[in-house]
Amino acid sequence: MLLYIYSMKAKTHITMKHLLLGIILSFAWMFSATCQSSDVIERIDPPNWWAGMKNTELQLLVKGDDIGRYTPEIQYEGVTLGNFICPDNPNYLLLNLTLRSDVKPGKMPIRFSNDKEEFTTLYEIQARTNAGNRQQGLGPQDVVYLIMPDRFANGNTENDNIEGYPDKVNRKEPYGRHGGDLEGIISKLDYLQDLGVTAIWLTPFQDNNMPMFSYHGYAFTDYYKTDPRLGTNEDYKRMVEEAHKRGIKVVIDIVFNQVGTEHYLVKELPMHNWLNQFDEYTQTHFVGETQPDYHASKADRDIMIKGWFHATMPDMNQQNPFVAKYQKQFVTWWLEYANIDAIRFDTYQYNDKSMLADWAKEIREEYPELYIVAEVWINNPALLAYWQENGPGDYESHVPAVFDFSMYYALECFISDKSIHEVYQVIASDFLYSNAAVNMTFINNHDLQRVYDILGKDLDKMKMVTAFLLTTRGIPQIYYGDEILMTGVEGQPYNHGTHREDFPGGWPGDKTDAFEESGRNEEQNEYFNYLKHLLNWRKNNSEFVSGELIHFIPREEVYVFFRKAGDKSLMVVLNKNNKDIELETARFNEVLNKHSEAVDIFSGEKTGIEDKMNVPAMSATILELY
Repeated sequence: MLLYIYSMKAKTHITMKHLLLGIILSFAWMFSATCQSSDVIERIDPPNWWAGMKNTELQLLVKGDDIGRYTPEIQYEGVTLGNFICPDNPNYLLLNLTLRSDVKPGKMPIRFSNDKEEFTTLYEIQARTNAGNRQQGLGPQDVVYLIMPDRFANGNTENDNIEGYPDKVNRKEPYGRHGGDLEGIISKLDYLQDLGVTAIWLTPFQDNNMPMFSYHGYAFTDYYKTDPRLGTNEDYKRMVEEAHKRGIKVVIDIVFNQVGTEHYLVKELPMHNWLNQFDEYTQTHFVGETQPDYHASKADRDIMIKGWFHATMPDMNQQNPFVAKYQKQFVTWWLEYANIDAIRFDTYQYNDKSMLADWAKEIREEYPELYIVAEVWINNPALLAYWQENGPGDYESHVPAVFDFSMYYALECFISDKSIHEVYQVIASDFLYSNAAVNMTFINNHDLQRVYDILGKDLDKMKMVTAFLLTTRGIPQIYYGDEILMTGVEGQPYNHGTHREDFPGGWPGDKTDAFEESGRNEEQNEYFNYLKHLLNWRKNNSEFVSGELIHFIPREEVYVFFRKAGDKSLMVVLNKNNKDIELETARFNEVLNKHSEAVDIFSGEKTGIEDKMNVPAMSATILELY
């Protein structure tokens, strides 16, 4: 109430009549000014904030017609406007605020004025939720199920096509939009709970109003808005709430490296250096080794982190502190708004690593239980370990985990003449990591060919790889459709579109519904039941997968390892041979001597572990030892 405050300062004696008149005029002025603000201000990012955050600094990016020609003023208890910046473009203002830890929730007036006019807009500071199941993090006990929202299930056909969004639904086009949405995911949460997964990771759901290829979500056109073809912000928040009710955590997919060319901050740049730009279009060379390489040239490093990922994906200049702050805040906003549990960080090594380290440190101070896993696509444990917190080298990332691409590539031994010893070697390299147990392991994802395709549609190999994934160290991630042996579009070569196909039964009118047992063939049901049994066993016996791992050198393509859990142990035997083998068990006695009984986790039958045990060809044997 600026007029009221001004009146109090201007007069030493005010009658009650004058005071009431001043208050009435103050409200009238604020109401009038607030109405006028809509003619000038297009948006403010972040759209709101919260009281009681540990990080007390807040940057507001205000966009509006000639807003840079106005001077902002804030008088709200607990909030200080430190400074404001009018960047190159007069249609933007950047306000730097400090919010005291005891600031009260409410609608904060921001007054904008120049020598000709003034108006006020209201910015909301909300109360933080005290829900107990927020930012829970992930651990070795979890299994993450990766979903591409556009390709999983269509729960609301009315949002398939939206006016103003040129990329329309066409299920016959592999790179087109197919109509899956958040409502579809909500409708399948019971299915996922029954399957036994404990977390879901959605590829980006934010607004992606690109003219084509918008289905994948990795070219944001609005950081703070859910793509309306998937739903609304409220729908996303409701999905998280419904997942939490079922004991399912939620992982958000974060992209800093690039945005889409249709983003308003690209179409109308706030500053000339908001993006990384060259004299001519320059694409990154995709050689991530240049980041940790002591000997790399500056030119090579610059092209790695400043070159564009694609011509439709401008590269963000994170060395600009205003860009860095803008990106950091949008992540905090989503975590706070929707109570998200964990972060998957896309294309991690393509970003400015100093900015990333600052961000990770700050956000984990705000959310100590938050789990972050970085996508670093390199087949080398030493180079992967560089990006994990407390890793080798002189860089501290503050990031708890990385995706274990080395493990993924080692599993190629199941489709080639390579030895299973390669898997052993990857595990033997765990000394490089500060904590290999929290790295994310996988046999499939949205960027890779379907694993059942790669394995030559061999069900025995699929079961063995799955058993290894779910019993070795790390946090396993599976890809939607793995459970029904999806293999891509029949008759078409591998590409992103054909291996991001629709889940059968997710759309009204689908010929088959693979969410139901009756909609799966015999082979699909055999694997589905195998995976479901293993997932639910794992959920109910998490002490095994969180325990110490002891493994033995593979011999004759048989790999044996144990997971220890107090007085109990888990024994896993992988036989990569095309024939049954008689496994002599004496060399495992340092573990076996402590146990007298073994139970097969699938059959429930007791089995002998003395001297020799029969292991079927191309199989995994999993025994609980007591």
